[in-house]
Amino acid sequence: MTNLKDIIGPFQVEWGSPPFLNILRDIVPTGFAELLLDRTSLLRIMAGPDQKDFEVQQENRNQSIVGYLQDWILAQKEEFPERGSNLYVKATLDDLIYFDREVLAPFLKLSSEFYDEHGWTNLGVNNLNALSYLAASVGYEFIRYRDKNSGQDYVILSERKDLSRRKYWGTYVIRMGKSEGYVIQVPRPITELNVFEFGVSLFEQLQAKALLIGGSHPLANVDGSSDIIHIENKVNLFNLVNQAIVRESHHQNMLVIQCRAFGYHPDRPPTDLDKILSLKSGATTTAAMDPLMVRLMNILERDRSAVGFADGSPSVSGYEVGGITQSLYLDQSRNKEFVVVWIAPTTRKYYQQQSENRVQEQQFEALDIPMIQADLFETIHNEKKCLTESPLPSELITTMADYMETGDVVSLNRLLKEFGKYRFERLLDVSSKQSFMLVSARDGCLIAVANLLPLDSSTGLDANRKTLNREIVEEFVNSRCAWLRLQ
Repeated sequence: MTNLKDIIGPFQVEWGSPPFLNILRDIVPTGFAELLLDRTSLLRIMAGPDQKDFEVQQENRNQSIVGYLQDWILAQKEEFPERGSNLYVKATLDDLIYFDREVLAPFLKLSSEFYDEHGWTNLGVNNLNALSYLAASVGYEFIRYRDKNSGQDYVILSERKDLSRRKYWGTYVIRMGKSEGYVIQVPRPITELNVFEFGVSLFEQLQAKALLIGGSHPLANVDGSSDIIHIENKVNLFNLVNQAIVRESHHQNMLVIQCRAFGYHPDRPPTDLDKILSLKSGATTTAAMDPLMVRLMNILERDRSAVGFADGSPSVSGYEVGGITQSLYLDQSRNKEFVVVWIAPTTRKYYQQQSENRVQEQQFEALDIPMIQADLFETIHNEKKCLTESPLPSELITTMADYMETGDVVSLNRLLKEFGKYRFERLLDVSSKQSFMLVSARDGCLIAVANLLPLDSSTGLDANRKTLNREIVEEFVNSRCAWLRLQ
């Protein structure tokens, strides 16, 4: 009994016959015992002494999930299988059945039962470690991530880094605790420029439940099997994770959002839309939209984008949902909708990570303008108490707008030459990966913050420096407006 307790933990002995059939029990004349295990005990036995080698790592950073994932995608770019490389490994039905039954479904149940407002329970952590052991058998691992600024926890399911050969099945991020009924999909994070950055931003702004990120070039395999969107390739992990989340949400309202890029085609009329929406239901108007769609529309239109529907008109033909694999499972569910958000190149460019903007960086270096990487809110919050409250001169704002719109180093140099009474500094925000100009008086008082790549150089947000909080700064960052004026 002592040895058994060491293996499975506390247990209870009951004498008598269980209320279910067992042929072996019926044919053994005496001395028969049955051991009934719950899933926690079963996982502990399956993992055994090796479980310590698969404990889920915890990462804590003063960085939002947006910045963390954008750092991750930059590090992964060189490792993504290229077109024609044949590196993508096709999943089998047996692979996915195992992944669903032994990893995905248990994890989704675990995260709802053993995570509360205080975080993971001890039993929850132990079970997650055991699930990580099971995930390792198919080359995956769990990572726990916490944004220390917000206290928000996430779990990331990604391929292990110690594999001799990867499968490139994608990466999946689950928001722990309270979330909204959205699933964000980015099936082509590398080949569709800046769509990944847009999707990650949307994931945070909507407080979505999950973010699904494709792991391969769609044409990595010459036989086309690496294109996870096509119905012929429906047996893939990206599709399975989508199905599992929708299934385990039961009858909860949910909106699945797939983020895609669109370009301009010489054989069809141009569109003046910045974002095209295509719904599985076929809806082409805002009438009778449910609250989830209304909130999405508000965010898409907040940056003054022209948003419209794939309504069959010539300029938006070809952008219908059609037979996109991830939309088909919704036929087996209730209270679910699927929408593709197509993003124009002129809009996507504003989501480029500014840590990759070498031209801008070289301009600031050439003019000896200081550059730092830091959290924007913390930088503003830590500024010294102001001795001056004078607004910026209109000529400075106009010159700054010229630089925002053209990126011309001449305008940047003019700021230094003509407005020497001010101090300028470039800040790369570690959370959003956007770049900003800090404009301060010579006494050190921060007067305003300018977004160096705003959607509209004439927009601004006024904030009282005494009541300024992280939510206000995040509103400024997410809106991608030009100025944050401190008063």
